[in-house]
Amino acid sequence: RDLKLMEYFLRQCLQPVVDKIQRSDTWTYQPPTSSAAKGEYVGLRNPGCICYMNSMNQQFFMIPPLRYNLLAVDDGAAEDPQPYKCDTVDDNVLHQYQNLMANLELSQHSDYLCKGFAFAFKDFDGQPTNIAEQKDAQEYLNILFDRVETSLKGTSRKHLISSIFGGKSCSQFVCKECGKVKNRLEDMLNL
Repeated sequence: RDLKLMEYFLRQCLQPVVDKIQRSDTWTYQPPTSSAAKGEYVGLRNPGCICYMNSMNQQFFMIPPLRYNLLAVDDGAAEDPQPYKCDTVDDNVLHQYQNLMANLELSQHSDYLCKGFAFAFKDFDGQPTNIAEQKDAQEYLNILFDRVETSLKGTSRKHLISSIFGGKSCSQFVCKECGKVKNRLEDMLNL
């Protein structure tokens, strides 16, 4: 049964993503390396100060249910090509995150430059990520969860983030006079 599910996933879900990966023929092209060809992991190249972003994305890649569900989802949105640094980039954060995960999964190169994701991952003012500015990893995590959840609304995987990372925190109040205990549960995605 598991083998049939995996075969279905590979043919119906992963192959369309693989077909979308564009091979670069620009000056940043890197030929396949022997390490990637041996089945070792692909890294994320840091074009500036986005190590906070790359480290979180690499950790998320190592969560198979997150990775494969993200790769399998179809948000129904058309590509939104926008000019960016002498190139054209799809300005859809979910599409770019899928592209990032697909390249980490399937690339024959030793690393992947996620400039498309950095462009599509906008700040609160609608500007692309400033790769020359260090940010807080916790802030990135919260914004990423929000953006991915928003992108997944209306899809079969709308509860993906909460199903993997969701939990409850409990605040407990104890009356010093009578000893009565009151618990308040709150949904959370991280501590």
